[in-house]
Amino acid sequence: MKQGDGWKGMDMLIFNTWHWWTHTGSSHGWDFIQYGSTVVRNMDRWDAFSKGLTTWARWVELNVNTTKTKVAFQGISPTHYS
Repeated sequence: MKQGDGWKGMDMLIFNTWHWWTHTGSSHGWDFIQYGSTVVRNMDRWDAFSKGLTTWARWVELNVNTTKTKVAFQGISPTHYS
């Protein structure tokens, strides 16, 4: 992750996502997604979410001492749209 060094050594990291991955059409915030050196227009949102979550998890495994830093994933409530 570019500029990931700024997150190293924190007491707590919360990865807050999901909500924006479900938007389509004019309500989604981007058309292009970069994965490695490849830029894809209108990548399948489930595929993009999977790649993003996998990239984040790999970075945490390689860069965060989880005995000193609490790490959490926050997603969307299953009743968010109800």
